[in-house]
Amino acid sequence: MMKKRHQLYSWQQGLLNGKFQIIHAMSSTTGVGGPISISPFQEAKFEDVISTWDVMSCSLVSYSKGEGRGALPTHLVIDVPYQNILGTHLSDAWFPNHAGKFMESPTGKLIYPYALVDCINSGKGVKGKLLGKPFNTLEYFKCFILMMEPEYYNEILIICKPDLFIVDGVPKTGRVKLKDIVYSIDDSSLKNTRGDIEDDVKVDIKTVKEIAIINQLHSVSFMFDYEKNLPFDYMYLKVYDEIRSVFGEPIYSSFTRRVTDNNHFANKLRTAPNLLYAYHPLGKNRDLAVFPVY
Repeated sequence: MMKKRHQLYSWQQGLLNGKFQIIHAMSSTTGVGGPISISPFQEAKFEDVISTWDVMSCSLVSYSKGEGRGALPTHLVIDVPYQNILGTHLSDAWFPNHAGKFMESPTGKLIYPYALVDCINSGKGVKGKLLGKPFNTLEYFKCFILMMEPEYYNEILIICKPDLFIVDGVPKTGRVKLKDIVYSIDDSSLKNTRGDIEDDVKVDIKTVKEIAIINQLHSVSFMFDYEKNLPFDYMYLKVYDEIRSVFGEPIYSSFTRRVTDNNHFANKLRTAPNLLYAYHPLGKNRDLAVFPVY
C-alpha cells in the first residue's frame, strides 16, 4: 500500500507543470467498437454526468511534446485529482467499464453489484480478454512517460465518483472536471466506414461546441496533424472552413490556406493565447486553431 501511495504522488507531481494532460477521447458518431448514440455530455455538465459513473477510461497525452494520442478525435481534457487514478496501462486494457450492468450498457440496470470489483481484481476485460494483472496496477509517472508508445493510445483508468477512500493515507476521491476540449484532425478523423467523411466531422464539430457551451468553456482548440498525409490535402481546408462556419473567426490560428509545408510550426508561437499549456512541439508538422465559444 505504501508503494501505491508513492506511485499516486508521482502522478500528482508529474501533472503539475501542465506538460501532460489526461484526456477522455470520444466521437459523436463512432465509438471504439462501433456506432454510438448521442453523448450524455451533450445533455448535461461533464462533471455532473460522470460523478454517477464508477470508472472512466482515459489516456495520457502531451500536446507540447507531441506524445501520446487519443483513441478518438474529440479530446475532453480533464482535471483529475491524483487520488482518482485507479490504474495506468501503456496500451488499451479493454477495461469493462459497465461490468455488472444489464447488457453492459452505461444506462443499464445494475444486475451483479460485485462484477466490476471482480473484474478489477482479476484483470478480466471486455469479451473475456485477460490483462494478465489487476486493472488497478499503477506505474510511476516518470517510468510511464518513458515507456509510452507514440503509435498507440494508453489507458488511464479514473474513478469518477467523489468522496471514496481507495488507498490508505491518500485523500478521498474528488470531482473530475472538464477544463478544455481539443479536436484532433488527421487521417483517422477524416475517414469512416460509411464514406461520408465530411458529415461525421461536421457532427463532431457541432458536438464540440454544444459540450463547450454546456460546460461554460471560453475556447476550444483544433489540431491539424499532417505527419501521415501528403504535403497538401484539400480536406483540411474544407474542415477548417467548416469549423469557422460553426465557431466564427479564431482567437489564434497558425493555419493558412496554403500548402501545409508552409504551416510547419517550428517558427510559430509555442503557446497560443488564452491557453494554459503549449501545443506546438518543435519539429512536428501540425497546426493549431483556437476558437472562442459564445
